[in-house]
Amino acid sequence: MQTHISENLQEVQWVKELFPERSGYLDVYDHYKLLGERSVFAHGVHLCDDECARLAEAGSAVAFCPTSNFFLGSGLFNLPMAEKHQLNVGLGTDVGGGTSFSLLQTLNEAYKVMQLQGARLSPFKSLYLATLGGAKSAAPGRQDRHPAAGHRCRLSGPGLQRHAPAQLSLEAGQ
Repeated sequence: MQTHISENLQEVQWVKELFPERSGYLDVYDHYKLLGERSVFAHGVHLCDDECARLAEAGSAVAFCPTSNFFLGSGLFNLPMAEKHQLNVGLGTDVGGGTSFSLLQTLNEAYKVMQLQGARLSPFKSLYLATLGGAKSAAPGRQDRHPAAGHRCRLSGPGLQRHAPAQLSLEAGQ
């Protein structure tokens, strides 16, 4: 299942009005048994610490959509908080509110999100979010779709065809 969560403050308030008996936005999904390894929640800009912990506990994932969040003025996704709880996070371009389908442009915006929060987004973490982070978020149980040591992969990008093949090593998330 893929849906939105806590994208902007008005949305969070609206969900409280629709479901006053629930303790929060995430609790609505949790109440209806919609959290789990096959659940991806886009945005998560206004998640609190407890909600990140619950998402991680359930094995759910968040799609970090910085181009959309900047364009709509939604706020800044707190990647360090998500990482503190070992929440699965992948990069999202958001077809509805995003300004680009390019993962490179989206990573450019993700870098800015981190800088505005006084945090760092390394090139390796960027590559992870755009590749394996997304794969683990979308298909957590499908190990055949997750690169591992000794597996081959094909990389494409500007200027890569001009360079000789190289052996790359990437530790997840570093």
